[in-house]
Amino acid sequence: MSNIAITPISPLNLSTRPVVLPPHVRVTFKLPAESRKHAFLGADGQIKLEISKETDVEITTSKFHAICNLEIF
Repeated sequence: MSNIAITPISPLNLSTRPVVLPPHVRVTFKLPAESRKHAFLGADGQIKLEISKETDVEITTSKFHAICNLEIF
């Protein structure tokens, strides 16, 4: 099953929850003009990018599939 999961890290309030979207959805966001100079975006727990107010961020599903090995003891 392919889906997009967006998970806030260190949210400012406890009502912020992860969002799961269907694979055909395209999510685009931009920092507000009144925000700080920059923000950091983490992807797949490995990639850390600094983004500025001028940066548009687009999230889509990948054409590549992740391989997961699960061992149950």
